Amino acid sequence: MGKLIPGSRESPSLLETLCFSFVSAFFATLVVHLFCKLLKGRGSFGMTFSAYLQVASTMFLVASFCALLWGAIMWPPPVIECVERHSSTVAFFSENPDWVFLIALVLLEAVYMPLALVSVHVFGYWKGAIAWWTAMVLLLALSTMLSVALRVC
Repeated sequence: MGKLIPGSRESPSLLETLCFSFVSAFFATLVVHLFCKLLKGRGSFGMTFSAYLQVASTMFLVASFCALLWGAIMWPPPVIECVERHSSTVAFFSENPDWVFLIALVLLEAVYMPLALVSVHVFGYWKGAIAWWTAMVLLLALSTMLSVALRVC
């Protein structure tokens, strides 16, 4: 779907995307599941992994559609000229629809992943939100450190 978004960069192959997605989903679910267990969650790892895959794939599809729609709306030259004349922020997003995808994905994750954890681990929404966002901050920090380490080597 990334190839259809006007102005976006070339996407990796389907096999690369599937492998990377599955491995990253496994590790993200592992970390989230550990935080859920620390908060006395009752669900199994299999249930957490299943819920994560279902909700994440739906959110990915919705966020991709938002970026596609945004890119299609912003693509005609008269729209681009008008946007560049009146708003630098919207002009940035019109040139970079990938950011629309990321923002839509984060907003969807903020609501729907904690709800999925609530149903799997049978605890309140705020415990689900704490487990999800703590795990995401930890994973973001680890991926940033790994990225810096790889650039140095």
